[in-house]
Amino acid sequence: MARHHSPRDRNRQPLPSTHPRGPGIRSARRSAVHVLLLGHAAVATTVATAGTLTVVHGDVIPTFHENLLAASSAPEDAALGLSGLRASVEPVAPDPEPFDPAALVKAVSFEHARAEREARAREAAAERARCQADRAGFGAVKPWVAQAGGLLRCEFDIATVGGVAQRASASDHPRGLAMDFRADRATGDALAECALDNMRALSVKYVIWRQRINYGEGWEPMEDRGSPTGNHMGHVHISFDSRPSGTGPASC
Repeated sequence: MARHHSPRDRNRQPLPSTHPRGPGIRSARRSAVHVLLLGHAAVATTVATAGTLTVVHGDVIPTFHENLLAASSAPEDAALGLSGLRASVEPVAPDPEPFDPAALVKAVSFEHARAEREARAREAAAERARCQADRAGFGAVKPWVAQAGGLLRCEFDIATVGGVAQRASASDHPRGLAMDFRADRATGDALAECALDNMRALSVKYVIWRQRINYGEGWEPMEDRGSPTGNHMGHVHISFDSRPSGTGPASC
């Protein structure tokens, strides 16, 4: 039995297929595949719709190979970023100073010289203390006289010293207030000047040397006593105050 087709049905246009086919669609798909397979990145130049594929002008479509590289390098990039951040905040150790052996030798030499100076100073102080404690030849002089005599004898290395002694004329020797220091001209000059410079510290009353006398106000000539010894040509005579007047340590 033949089907009846109304005139309306005969004149109706066929509906478009929801699954596009045909050479145009296949060409669009091939173009899309071609775009996806372009090496590094593909840049679309047209807007085409083929089924569910839409390519927009100016977009960059990463390739599958590019996606794999990005996924594999993500941990490495993170590690590099972390190390770079750490390097930017952590302090950088300075380079060590170059070693200078000359400076070390100089420092050691300086320290050695300083130690030697200190050792010599200690030895000199100990020797001076032993020398001043030796009162041989002083006799029963007054304590402040013995102290001054010990200092002067040791300072100028005087071998012969006279303290208490009897004299025919008026003298401070019998009372333990005078001392004689045998010396040559140069040593005698220095010893006499030292005693005069420290008159208060050593309780010195006056000094006689080479037929001159000095009370602290300059040298004055003396009368001739008839002999080199009487005129004090070979020894320095120092008379001391009857009471100590020392105000501090003497320094020659």
